Amino acid sequence: AANLLFLLFSIPVVTAPAALCALSRVMTVMIRNGACPVWREFIREFKTSFWKGMALGAVWAAWMAASYGAGRLGAPFAAAMLPALLGTVSACYAFPMAAGFVLCIRDIIKNSLLLLCGSPGNTLVLMLLCLLLYFIAAVLLPPSLPLMLLAGASAGFRYFDCRGVHRGSIRVRGYCKGAFCVRTAWNGPALGMIPVDFSNVWKEYTAEIAIPDGVQSLYFTYEGQGAANLASFTLE
Repeated sequence: AANLLFLLFSIPVVTAPAALCALSRVMTVMIRNGACPVWREFIREFKTSFWKGMALGAVWAAWMAASYGAGRLGAPFAAAMLPALLGTVSACYAFPMAAGFVLCIRDIIKNSLLLLCGSPGNTLVLMLLCLLLYFIAAVLLPPSLPLMLLAGASAGFRYFDCRGVHRGSIRVRGYCKGAFCVRTAWNGPALGMIPVDFSNVWKEYTAEIAIPDGVQSLYFTYEGQGAANLASFTLE
C-alpha cells in the first residue's frame, strides 16, 4: 500500500521528494512499532515535509545536474559517475532523516554527508544497491525507459550501421515539453535535437540530425520539463 501511495503521489514529478519523505516515514514507523496506519501516516508526512522535501529534491537535482554536466564537458565516465552515485547514496540518508527528525535543510545535508563519509560499510552497500538498480533498468530497456528518462538519463542502443543518416524520428508521449538530444556517445556532442511536446497519445516527432557513417551507438537524452515516454525511433 505504501509503495502504491508513493507512486501515485509522485505522478506530478515535482512532488516525488515529498512522497519519498512520506514513504520513509511510513517505513520507519513500521520498523519501530511493527504496524502503521499507512494512509494516515503517509498523508500527514507528505503535508508536513512537502516544502522540506522540495528543497532536498532541488539540492539533489542540482548535484546530479553537475555530475551530468561534468560528463558533457568530457570528463571520464568514472569521474562523472562517481559523484552521481554518491549523490544518490546521500539522498538515501537525507530523505529518511527529513522524515524522522526535526532538522533544517542545512543540518540534514550536513548529517547526510557525515553519514556518507563516516559509515563506509552502509555507504558501500547502498552504492552496490544503486548500481544494481541502474543495471536492472538498463537490462529492462525499453520498459524501463520512462523511469530512466524521468531521471534525465541517456537511453543507449547498440549497434547500428549508419549510412547517409540525415533525419531521425521518435514516437513519444507524456507530460513533457522539451527535446530529445541525440548522440553517438553518452557524453559526446549533440548531433541533433528532436523537440517534443505534451501528448497523452503516442505521437511522432521528426528533426534533422547528422549521424556519421559507420557502426554507431545511439543515445537519446530527454532535456526539458516533465517526463517523456519513448516508444521507438527510426533513422532516415
